[in-house]
Amino acid sequence: SLEEVIAAAKKANDKPAFNNAAQSWNHGFYWHSLSPDGGKPDGALAEAIDRDFGSLDTLRKELQERGDKHFASGWVWLAADGDKLSVEETHDGDTLALDGKRPLLTIDVWEHAYYLDRQNARPKYLEAVIGELLNWTFAASNYAARANWIYPG
Repeated sequence: SLEEVIAAAKKANDKPAFNNAAQSWNHGFYWHSLSPDGGKPDGALAEAIDRDFGSLDTLRKELQERGDKHFASGWVWLAADGDKLSVEETHDGDTLALDGKRPLLTIDVWEHAYYLDRQNARPKYLEAVIGELLNWTFAASNYAARANWIYPG
């Protein structure tokens, strides 16, 4: 599996193999994290967001702020550690695929994700993604898969 390739490359300290495999995983996960329908979370995920962030608006603000302030290239994630939610960041080619925290969705903050449409206005890109395009159905299914989580792609 791709996760096994990532783990083997990390163990062998094979940076080129790790970066390529991890970026393939992250980008595949990113595409699943987006939907033209966007919407809002509901059910257990919505309850967890309210419990851990206070509201969906507060979570959105934290995703926006972490993405805005993220230095250089990388990823901003909504993740779960057990049932507890958190916003995480990874830099460059790193991934949550092997972290122990369960990724629920991710946002690409590499310049290539937004430059053609937004030039160097990362905040505008993040506003559009966070406000309109996050796939809450995908995030909810990842949250529901508390045990034996595997990459859906």
